[in-house]
Amino acid sequence: MPPTIQIVAINPSLLDEIFSSIILDEFEDLTNEKLRTKQLKVWISYAKFEASTMADDYWGPDLPEYDVQASLREQKKQCLLRARRVFYTAKNYFRTSAPELREERAMLLEEWLNLESSFGKLGDVNMVRVKLPKKLKKRRLIETEDGPVGVFTFVLNELIA
Repeated sequence: MPPTIQIVAINPSLLDEIFSSIILDEFEDLTNEKLRTKQLKVWISYAKFEASTMADDYWGPDLPEYDVQASLREQKKQCLLRARRVFYTAKNYFRTSAPELREERAMLLEEWLNLESSFGKLGDVNMVRVKLPKKLKKRRLIETEDGPVGVFTFVLNELIA
């Protein structure tokens, strides 16, 4: 005789609450430990998660509209600070522990710049632009036995440690 399956109805809001508590516990464990990975996507996803995570119970329904807007602005500021901390840690990790991954570090800085610009007035784009790779133009004279033939120009992205 096959086993019987019993289906129990669960309140969707209770299911959401259980799921969100599990997810938040996992990320709290992640923040308590040191994240050490060479995977660029992991760092970027973690920073985007920190930038988008806002507490639902930060303000109550009895607050005036101005207080709600002020608390929302403050909460966005805290999200941006947490995301900056993740990007800064990732940049330092790629610089010290994986210096051969310069392209990944440059992509990380580009994502950081995009995130800062997405926060509008709260974001500080100039802080990240200073850290971006510098483009250097170099020219070399092409010479043959008959004399100079032309100039060869190439562009290098220099990521300074």
